[in-house]
Amino acid sequence: MRCPVCKTSSLTTQPLDENLLTLRCPDCEGHWVKSFQYWKWRETQPVADRLESIGGEETMPATDSRAGKLCPECGHFLTRRPVGHGVAFNLDGCGHCGGMWFDKCEWDILQSRSLHRDAHYIFTETWQAEVREANRIELARARLMKLLGEQDYNELMRVARWVRGHEQRPILMAAIRDPELKLIAEVEN
Repeated sequence: MRCPVCKTSSLTTQPLDENLLTLRCPDCEGHWVKSFQYWKWRETQPVADRLESIGGEETMPATDSRAGKLCPECGHFLTRRPVGHGVAFNLDGCGHCGGMWFDKCEWDILQSRSLHRDAHYIFTETWQAEVREANRIELARARLMKLLGEQDYNELMRVARWVRGHEQRPILMAAIRDPELKLIAEVEN
């Protein structure tokens, strides 16, 4: 089998984790994980809640090769899906045979964030919907921060938390939207 990144290097068998044999590229150091090997390995893993210990920053850079890739097993195109959940690279998988390609350090990063047990979920619509929603929220936050500046943004978030937790929230929201609030505020000053 040929490396889907280097195209010419032959993949060689190498363990990636205890009980997980992969095919590794000696040049780019990526790993091809066959579907049956992944599921066999996953059966040996302790049962844990999904995403139980996500957090922290990536401590090593992933090599995330962006070029189109062909599955080394069946020749179909690999699909790229963003990992999300604070991880800034995409994972490549074959929708035909179920294998996954991990560029250099990607497995290590997923493992450090306890995402490696759930790598197969990354290709599901539910996971990708969560990633899109998190990206939408982050873009909105960044846009507000740019428009307001850090100090005013932080004040807005303080007020928003106060309003959200207030027992009279509906009245507060109506008052904020009321054009007469501007007049009242001017008289109060």
